Amino acid sequence: MTDEGKKRMLITPPPGLLPPLPAADDRASDGVNTGSATRRIGSPQPPAPTFFPAVPGVPAPAPAAPAGAWQIVLPDGSRRAVPATGIVIGRNPAAPRAWPEAAPLALDDPAKTVSKSHAVVASGESGLTVVDLRSTNGTAVVERGRSRVVTGETLVDRDLTLVLGSFAITLARG
Repeated sequence: MTDEGKKRMLITPPPGLLPPLPAADDRASDGVNTGSATRRIGSPQPPAPTFFPAVPGVPAPAPAAPAGAWQIVLPDGSRRAVPATGIVIGRNPAAPRAWPEAAPLALDDPAKTVSKSHAVVASGESGLTVVDLRSTNGTAVVERGRSRVVTGETLVDRDLTLVLGSFAITLARG
């Protein structure tokens, strides 16, 4: 192919990847030049496309939690909203009978101090319910420097550190 032919070659993006260009009569001289099209100042912009990983086995990012909602903050800084149906936390978690709709949250704990299904955390009107699932190395909450062991269900109403075996995560309002 000649150099002239290469210049004319266009790549067509998949549908929905780019916002549609405004119609020719919508372009105005009082608009803002965005490179390939002119848009009017103050005109609404279409939402940016959301990209999700296409690698099999890689989960899509969790949706952002509403402001003020309880969240689990992992050591890498990622956050996960805590729903009323609960989240079961562990190395290879499975929802227990008492929490059948609890979403799994797998932790990478090379020391294996976290049990396969270690604890459940669920949000409610009064705060968070933390339930130890008879884990091998126990569950504790650390509030204001004071630690207490979770036996059965424990209700918490402020930001704290949750210790699962020797693995610590933060429970906080978003």
